[in-house]
Amino acid sequence: MYFFYEVNDLESSRRNLITGIALCQQLGMVYYTLMGQRSLAKLQHVSGEREAAWDTLTAARRLAEKSENPRRWRLIDAAAAELQLREGNVAAAARTLEKAAISAESHSEFERLVYARLLLAQGQPRTAERVLNGLETAAVKEERNGSLITVYVLQALCKRAAGNRAAALDRLGQALSLATSPGYRRVFLDEGPAVAALLPQLRHVAPAFVIELLQAFPHEAAPAPEGLAGPVSKTQFEILRLLDFGLTNQEIADKLGISIGTAKWHLHQIFGKLQARNRTEAVTKAREQGLL
Repeated sequence: MYFFYEVNDLESSRRNLITGIALCQQLGMVYYTLMGQRSLAKLQHVSGEREAAWDTLTAARRLAEKSENPRRWRLIDAAAAELQLREGNVAAAARTLEKAAISAESHSEFERLVYARLLLAQGQPRTAERVLNGLETAAVKEERNGSLITVYVLQALCKRAAGNRAAALDRLGQALSLATSPGYRRVFLDEGPAVAALLPQLRHVAPAFVIELLQAFPHEAAPAPEGLAGPVSKTQFEILRLLDFGLTNQEIADKLGISIGTAKWHLHQIFGKLQARNRTEAVTKAREQGLL
């Protein structure tokens, strides 16, 4: 279930989670039922099903409350705080974690990861990084690469927030190096624009994988910046990114699943909007306009 989610096969992950949760409920395995519900709620949330995600966590909370084990209560509270942070509700997440007594001293890695996310959202990247450094030490010692990838990505965001872009790129590059072989994508995608902004400078680490990641990020059509003759569509954003990677027209068409004629038409539109004469000039002007 974890693997399917991380490689961004959300449908397979959903099917396995629903089956696994039902089986754990039948067998009376409360903790593993809660783990499954936590993962399902996150999947629903990233899929845009926010109401369903909160319904899932509500059901999990009712189940946890039947137990006298505080570990189970904190698991669901931490999951709730994670969703609140993803919705931008930092104050609510802080209250949730405070009420559950979740802090940098928590024994659970998941709880500390959520707490580090809260600190980062509160504008305390250096404090968040100290929490993450402890998690890194444990993950390296225990050879848990899945955890280490997550820690590296969050450390990169901490360094970026602290103004150390070079160190941020180094950490994110380490995460990519570990994630490329198993194909873990969600750990990057779930962090949204902050990670997407750094990835183009790391194409040398794993070119094909980075291109796939950038294509997987949602990009809405944006208003034209000053000096740009018209808005750039989602497809044109993707083509600009692929141009920046030096792909040919045919390779761009193959990547986007369009005909080469359509790719050329979009390129013509891009050149007109950027007032560029060729591919190199288009990429240069796109960077000047903040599109890349």
